[in-house]
Amino acid sequence: MNLAIRDLRRPLGAPLREAKTQGVVASDEVRTAGAPAKITLVPDRSQIAADGDDLSFITVRIEDQDGNLCPLADNLVRFNVSGPGRIAAVDNGNAATVEPFQADQRRAFSGMAMLIVRSQKGRAGEILVGAESAGLAPATVTLTSTQPSQLGLR
Repeated sequence: MNLAIRDLRRPLGAPLREAKTQGVVASDEVRTAGAPAKITLVPDRSQIAADGDDLSFITVRIEDQDGNLCPLADNLVRFNVSGPGRIAAVDNGNAATVEPFQADQRRAFSGMAMLIVRSQKGRAGEILVGAESAGLAPATVTLTSTQPSQLGLR
């Protein structure tokens, strides 16, 4: 088997690597991030049970205007939750931090943070989650809290 790997230089610091045998079998592109411009919220799931125990883990990303992760961003992000949910915890993966897990804000680490939202027992409905940081476009995401019986639980 004859495998060739090429490193193709492209503008804006976005090298493209290709691996070929008889055609392209794999490619990888790395983009250089611009200045931090916005917050993006990515929940692991948008529907949770209204049992007071169910959680949604929301990844918080600091991105440039093109949606590229800004790996050096350390912005302080403030969170708010309205509706039948509450903040269970926040984190950012930095093992050296002394920031509390029980808070409504967290500084990004390597451009990311985590917000964990817990349902409220017996209260179904829409949970609106917001995030904001100075100088960045804010973000919102809506979660739905549903009675466990409607989800086929208990």
